[in-house]
Amino acid sequence: MRHRTHTDHDHLSLPQLLAVHFQRLLHETGLSQESFARAVREQHERRVPPAARTIEWSTRPDPIDCMKRDAEKVRRWLDDDVQARFPLEVFESFVMAFPDPRRLALQQEIAARAGLLVWPMPMGGDTQDCAELGALCEEAGEAIQSISGLLADGRIDEKDHHAAHAALTEVDELIAAAMAMRDRIQHQALGRRRNDQASEQSTSLRIAK
Repeated sequence: MRHRTHTDHDHLSLPQLLAVHFQRLLHETGLSQESFARAVREQHERRVPPAARTIEWSTRPDPIDCMKRDAEKVRRWLDDDVQARFPLEVFESFVMAFPDPRRLALQQEIAARAGLLVWPMPMGGDTQDCAELGALCEEAGEAIQSISGLLADGRIDEKDHHAAHAALTEVDELIAAAMAMRDRIQHQALGRRRNDQASEQSTSLRIAK
């Protein structure tokens, strides 16, 4: 597992970070600024009620001219040389306008600045399967939070004895949730029952001996 404690963009302000991801999106995918601005506008109009909007998008009758005007507005938000602050009102819409998996990469980098982790939740599908994943994510979050307490001073040592048992309990619960998900994948995706898995493990042990 690749572990990162910082990124190359830690020195950037949040608008500058958005600008880096925006420029990378344009250069690596060929998406036009006009198309991205249209996506931002659609997200904004979907997420923010009309009465709460302060952003004024172009009302030009010509669609092409309208897209160009909106793209210019988005560029100004990201331009350090222009005295126009990136509006908080459109922040979520801007991020959601990124296509996957670039959106997730941006969300993860933003969250990392606050010491948080981000992972995607499945949309639709079997309710119980999603519930199992939700339980796994919940246990992972609680285990990480508990272990982070041990690492408050940068290391785990004898001084963490008072909190060690609670952290171990959280880790054990995470392992149990992970094993439950493993069994579900084995059974539902590979058609293997628990007895089959135990037999395979026993066979592997005999071969190893």
